[in-house]
Amino acid sequence: MGFTYNKQFKQIRNAWQFWFAVGFVFTAQCGGFCIA
Repeated sequence: MGFTYNKQFKQIRNAWQFWFAVGFVFTAQCGGFCIA
């Protein structure tokens, strides 16, 4: 059970990091276009 929990936590952490990076890039690009 511990192994499954760690695996699921790892997937959630990777997904969070992925969406955080996507949101950061999207915000940076959109901010640059909107401000400019």
